[in-house]
Amino acid sequence: MANFVIINCCQKNIDYRHKKIIEMHKIFSDNLANKDKHLTTYLNLYSYMLARENKVLFKHFNILVDGIIFVWILKIFGFLRVKRRSFDMTSMAPEVFAEAILHNESIYFIGTKPRIIDKAVENIKAEFPNLNICGYRDGYIKNSKEQEGVIAEIQELKTDIVICGMGTPLQEQFLLDLSKSGWKGKGYTCGGFLHQTADNLQYYPKWIDVLNLRGFYRMYDEPYLIKRYFVWYPWALVQYSFDSYRYNVYKRNKSIENALKTADKAKEEMASLNTDNHRILTKARKERDLLLKEAREIKENKLAEDKEK
Repeated sequence: MANFVIINCCQKNIDYRHKKIIEMHKIFSDNLANKDKHLTTYLNLYSYMLARENKVLFKHFNILVDGIIFVWILKIFGFLRVKRRSFDMTSMAPEVFAEAILHNESIYFIGTKPRIIDKAVENIKAEFPNLNICGYRDGYIKNSKEQEGVIAEIQELKTDIVICGMGTPLQEQFLLDLSKSGWKGKGYTCGGFLHQTADNLQYYPKWIDVLNLRGFYRMYDEPYLIKRYFVWYPWALVQYSFDSYRYNVYKRNKSIENALKTADKAKEEMASLNTDNHRILTKARKERDLLLKEAREIKENKLAEDKEK
């Protein structure tokens, strides 16, 4: 009996994990480059691993892929149109700033440490003097009351765009809380962009960007990331590959199941149709026999009348 309980519990745990895997990959697939969402976040292999544990958050976001390695992997798994998109000066940051200037939209920055955010905003202002920066602050929010104050400030400033760099999943949670408060602007997560920008707006040397060596440059500049790239990235790659395989198996089985249901339904409809046809045919035969009988009686009566004459 004890063995049965253990096996049953293990099976339930496997089913639960399988469901989580399917849900995460479905959220990722459904929201990849989903322009209908007004909140945008960026996933690399490491943040994908974190997203698996906070998957409900990410169904509210337009998901873009940050990291050339992840892009290559996704292309192998069939996402042929995916491109690297990141909130930094080599990708989307200049596009967002240029659009904000063009449409006179205000921007609020939140993230990194207190003094670093000052330097980052100073560098951004120097490069984009016409950018309407309506406010900024560090990303170290102590409690819910302080967060409510930040959200209220963003609302009062009628901010159009919020750039949030707190790290996954804190930055996604903040933008989602902001959106749930009734704010209707555009939100972007930016990871370490503000931290990197504090030293130099153009964080990556041009040749590093052209050769797609950004990851190696970050390890050189921020050695604490070495473990992430050489330990967590390979493990995240295994996790994503497993998720993708299980999801594709699930989709295939679901397609087979739906096809069988459709076939069974068609079979039932055909059987019902055959029954109806048989009933109609039987009724028609009875009516035919009745008409033939009446015709014979009329003929016999006619012959009888002729004989009497």
